[in-house]
Formats: sequence, structure tokens, C-alpha cells
Amino acid sequence: MASTKGQNKPSSSSKSGKKVSKNDKARALAFRRGATTVIVLVILALIGYGGYSIWNFFGRPGIPLIPVTERTVCVELYFYDNAVAFLVPVHRNITLEQGENLTDRAVKEWATGPDDPYLARIYPANIPVPGVTTSGDVAIVDFPAEIAAHMSGTRRETDLFDALTLTVAAAGECGSVRITIDGAPQDVTPEGIDLTEPLKPPLYINRVSDSGIEGESKWVPSWFLDSSGRYLLPLSIETPIDAEDASVAVEKLLGDPPRLTYPPPNPIAPNGYRLERLVVENGIGNVDITVPSAETAFMNYDVNTFRRAVYLTLKACCGVTDINIKLNGRDLTDYLRFGNLAPVSNETCWNLEYSTQVPDTGINSTSGDSV
Repeated sequence: MASTKGQNKPSSSSKSGKKVSKNDKARALAFRRGATTVIVLVILALIGYGGYSIWNFFGRPGIPLIPVTERTVCVELYFYDNAVAFLVPVHRNITLEQGENLTDRAVKEWATGPDDPYLARIYPANIPVPGVTTSGDVAIVDFPAEIAAHMSGTRRETDLFDALTLTVAAAGECGSVRITIDGAPQDVTPEGIDLTEPLKPPLYINRVSDSGIEGESKWVPSWFLDSSGRYLLPLSIETPIDAEDASVAVEKLLGDPPRLTYPPPNPIAPNGYRLERLVVENGIGNVDITVPSAETAFMNYDVNTFRRAVYLTLKACCGVTDINIKLNGRDLTDYLRFGNLAPVSNETCWNLEYSTQVPDTGINSTSGDSV
């Protein structure tokens, strides 16, 4: 009978197959362990991020918050233009310390005077700056005794108080100003300005009279460029009482400003631009302007400065909240070079003091491009 021992003995190839199977199992086990580790790490990361988000949402309890000690604000200050003839609203960025009174700081910045040599100060130089306290809606401005030597001349006094009250009102905390000198209340200035009641900012500044008007008249503000070409400047122009404010104001803006001073203010738009149609509807000023050539419109003028002037002009007369300008019947933003214009109503620091602008290119710059 033949032996079967040799038949039951596994071949070498079978042994080799078992070794490969063990290696595969080992690799599979290692893979599973690695994958499990990655999954655990991902879950821990998600838990950690979620916990941090919740902790951060509730104000990071257990960690003292670092107090904000200062903030940057834009203040509006009123100085003379280069011709020392008109008041110019100038914006300046300042750093306000925590607890510092904005109205007090604005008055100090105004009294210190402009940085731009193309502007002139109104508050006298070389005397102490005024002190400011507030009582409700009233700012109490205490001038030093030295101011008495400068309180002469009706125009000097009027411009001083107009610029002060406008600066205070622009700070947004007080609507009127009570004047004291060296701590003492005042009844009247040398030129007869009544100081027994708080002074309010004037409705119209930089008045330009028109002796040719017969009968009653009124003041309509229009905005131009100042004599240096750097700042927007409001001129209140005398017009007949029955004139339509919006149309008259924009028509004046498109023309040449009055040449009553040297150097005179600058126009805001090129020659030959005419008002075709103007409608104020739902707070929007729709202005259609006829220009000689839409392809070269505002080629040497800053269109944003022009838009700002139109907006301020219509805001003053008609309380608009935005404007829409057309050139020869076509929306301004339909032109390629004007397609990305930002709304003019969302900017507060628009007459930035020239010495702080970067770069110092001035406000009346080229903005031309192809249509």
C-alpha cells in the first residue's frame, strides 16, 4: 500500500502563499490604525474649534479684555481760504484718547490752525487756545483774556463766531455755543454781537450779494473749488425770491464762480456744461447735463469732486440723500471710465486737509479714460 505522507505535506508554494497573506493583513491593520488616528485627530480638532468659537462668542471668559484707549475720528474745522475771504470746511483725521471730549478737541484743533499753507487761520495766533465744557446741547467756550485785543471789526468777529459755531456743530455733540472770556459771561462784543444767548451756527456762509436783483431775494448755496483748487467751498449766492432753488443752485455750480477776491474761487466743471433737466424725487436728485463731448467729459477735472459738489449743493437746498447724473441723456455710470464710482453719500471725510493726503495730488486732478 502506497504511503500518503508525502501527499499531505504542503508544497513550498503553499507556504509562500501563507506568508503573503500575513503581510497583507499586517498592512491592512496598519492602515486601519492610521485612518483611525487621523479620524480621531480631526474629531478632536473640530471639538477644539467649536469650543473656542463658543468661548470667543461669550467674550472669552476668564481672559481680561484689553480696553480700547484711543480711536481715529474725522473732525470738520472751518478756516479761511487762500484769499482770506471765504470760510472753508476742512476735514482732519485725529486720534481721540479714551474719555477725551470730541467737542473740546475739535475746538482745540480749530484754534491751533491749519497745516496747509494754502489755508489761513481764523483764531488769532500766539494766544492760548479756548477751553470747552458742555452743558446739554450747549458748548461753553471760554476764550482767554488776550482775545479782547482781537475783537474789533464786524467781519472779524462774525467770521470768528461763524467758524467756531460751525466747527462745534460739526462735532455732532452740541448745537450752539455760549461765549465766556476768562471765565466771565459776556453780554455783547465790541461790534455789537449779542452774547446773552448761545450762538447758533449760521444757515448761510460766504454770502455773495447781487445788487441787480429787484425786490425780495434769498440765499442759495452752490459749491465750487477754493482759490487753491484743493478744497470744496460753499458760496451762498443771492437770487430772486421766486427762483427755483435746485435748478438755480446747479446752474450756478456749472458756471464760473463770482470773481470778488484775488485769487478767486475755481470752477467745478469745464466750460460749456449746461443743465438740461433736474428732478428731485424720493430724495434722489436726478441731474441731466448737456456736455460738448461725452467722450472727453471731465478729462481734466475730477469727476468725483464734481459729483460731491452737486450732491452737497442739492443736499443744502433740497435735502437729497443721493444723486443720479446723466451726460447727454446717458447715465454717468454707463461710461466705461465712470463705471465703478462709489456713492457720494457714504463718505464723511471728503475735504481732507491737503497736507495729510497721500499722495498730495490735489483735489482737481485728471480722471479721463476711454469711453
